[in-house]
Amino acid sequence: MNYQTPTQSGATDANGTFSYLPGETVTFSIGGVQLGAVPGTAKISLFTLAGLTPPASEVALRRELERSQRRATPLVRVMNLARLLIALDTDSNPDNGIDVNGRAADLAGKQIDLGLGLLAFANELDRLAPNITRNIPTPRTLTFAYQASGLTVASHNPVRYEVNSGLLAQRSTTISYQANGARATEVSASAGIGFSTSTSTYSYDALGRTTGISSESRLSSGESSSAFSYTIAFDSRGNRVSTASEQQLFGSPYYRSSTSSTADAYGHAPESTSTVDSDGDGTDNVRQVTRTTFDARGNPVASSGTIDLDNDGVADQRYSFTDTFDANDRLQTEIYDSDDDADGVIDLHAVTNVANDGPRAVVRTVTQDEDVDGVIDDRSTTRYVYDVAGRNTSVTIVDTRGPDDTVYGFAVFTMTYDSDNRLLSQTRTQAVEVGGIPYSTSTSTSVYDARGNLVHLVAETSDAFGGAPRRVLVDHEYGEHGERTMSRVGNDFEADGTVDFESTTQFTNQEFSDGVLALAQRYFDLAGAISLDYVGSVGAGDGGG
Repeated sequence: MNYQTPTQSGATDANGTFSYLPGETVTFSIGGVQLGAVPGTAKISLFTLAGLTPPASEVALRRELERSQRRATPLVRVMNLARLLIALDTDSNPDNGIDVNGRAADLAGKQIDLGLGLLAFANELDRLAPNITRNIPTPRTLTFAYQASGLTVASHNPVRYEVNSGLLAQRSTTISYQANGARATEVSASAGIGFSTSTSTYSYDALGRTTGISSESRLSSGESSSAFSYTIAFDSRGNRVSTASEQQLFGSPYYRSSTSSTADAYGHAPESTSTVDSDGDGTDNVRQVTRTTFDARGNPVASSGTIDLDNDGVADQRYSFTDTFDANDRLQTEIYDSDDDADGVIDLHAVTNVANDGPRAVVRTVTQDEDVDGVIDDRSTTRYVYDVAGRNTSVTIVDTRGPDDTVYGFAVFTMTYDSDNRLLSQTRTQAVEVGGIPYSTSTSTSVYDARGNLVHLVAETSDAFGGAPRRVLVDHEYGEHGERTMSRVGNDFEADGTVDFESTTQFTNQEFSDGVLALAQRYFDLAGAISLDYVGSVGAGDGGG
């Protein structure tokens, strides 16, 4: 990469060496992308460039990871810097060092905001230059930053949890990890009613991308009762080029599906194919082909597809999308046409329009002409309102039918947040007309401790059709390092203040001497997200566990 001071300039060598005079500020860049400007010192890390002292304790790292899920923070900037360097690395292998030789030309005149949130930055990075490494797991960016700085952080991670929901519903799960801290397996054993054991296995490529998830349940007799597998294949630059899934019952496949595509230099897939083997006999029953055209910014502006419902080589359905985007790559309009029997006559015409409504509101309107006679049959209008901090504070949905826009559905959602963007409360009201008597309502309130952990949540629902109100209470407890030690979900079916059914989960945690990856995976990665330690269906946790 390039460096510059008031008196010195050049490119760093293979060891990252640069020159400066005492008291000078050093600016680092690759092409037109400036990485940061910092006072010259013998060692400059990604943390230095981001102006952040590396979180050195588990409590501090958990706090920063939790905040980075909701907003752009200095730690997010560190991970964005790491993502940029890994993406530009010539051999896509950060373990042997970062080599960005020759990348300056690709980035000449280019700029990217390192202060964006994680997802926004990843999306912008994909547009930045051709043939970069894509689909870099967020946990990998964090571990790279720590490893490059020669730092480790110990963390406590669950190796077992026990769920007790009464005599007929008890379950224990044991979790194992790979040597680097990535989740490897989960083995669950059930007591009482239900399957005896269930095993889930996770696999990854060298960069930490999830390449496979499989699970199998066995009865107490040892017989396999059900199994599921999902595999993902990436090309040399990390573009996802194929997926395959299979489901089995008692050892026999009953459903298979697959997708395949080839990516261009910017990771776009001009053509993709999906297949379904609906009875698992090894012969595809359905084939879908989609062709997409992208604009210079990588936005999909037109796509068309065919669906062959019996895989005889003849299209049974056709469809197309035509999209427009504004200068900030936000969707403005989308036109969808469906030819349900592939006879050349459009059977459904739908139009989506997205527009600003004042400085802090967006309105999304979807209309459908179900018989393509020029008369709108269905309209759904959704209005999103944001506060000055960019937080979504309300959503209003109005659904109408017919040319006279007769209202048949009305819903309002409202949300409040604390100063750190954590959700404090949410309400939902549904009615059959605007301002009408609600037929269904729900509310939820959340309480956090001083470290930002969710410790208590109450959710209540009611309806006007004779159903009794229901209240769900969720409580979490944490250890001294921020690790979750207990979760309890109570159901008050009549909302009378008495818990009628309760489920409690106890966690056993183990300390990892280098626990950055294990911890980051719990906040960001797929393997952590589908883990069963997300207790219950309401208020399952803060993502950190």
